[in-house]
Amino acid sequence: MSLFEFIMVLSSIIVGMSLTEILSGMADSFINKNKRKFSWIHFLLSIVVLMAIVQIWWEQWDFNSINQWTLSDLFFLMIPLILVFLIARIMNPGREFSGSMEDYYFKNASKIWILVGLLVLLATTSRTFILGSKLLVVDNLSSLPTLFIALFLGISPNRLLHTILISALLATILLDVLLINFLISI
Repeated sequence: MSLFEFIMVLSSIIVGMSLTEILSGMADSFINKNKRKFSWIHFLLSIVVLMAIVQIWWEQWDFNSINQWTLSDLFFLMIPLILVFLIARIMNPGREFSGSMEDYYFKNASKIWILVGLLVLLATTSRTFILGSKLLVVDNLSSLPTLFIALFLGISPNRLLHTILISALLATILLDVLLINFLISI
């Protein structure tokens, strides 16, 4: 087992837990559709979080060239994964929840968007700290708009604004994945 594979085992466990949370929440909403009122806002954000989980895992391939890891490097790698797990967990109200998913979302929106802001800051800077790479690169272009979106959505109760900005965030992540981080190679 290589050092990178050893590090990725822990990373993959957290990614798996995050995927389980977000997918379980989505499945529970479909299964309990008679007890839960559907929300486009919550559904779109679930897709965004799903994409973010996969994107974070995908971009960790950049760390495969590291021959020596420090504990602080491991923490910088793990903190974004832990934050995305917390977001996925907060978004999942649990199997027994009945009521409006939109009301549930707005009850937890400020927590979610604070964590999203922290996630973006730490995920964007982790390569700089671990790899010593530049911060201002094409791959980080989506970070600044995402930070502003997180700020606005963390303080705004406007449902239309949430729908529009979460849709914009989904488009931003899709463009980032399809245009910038589409391929990984050795």
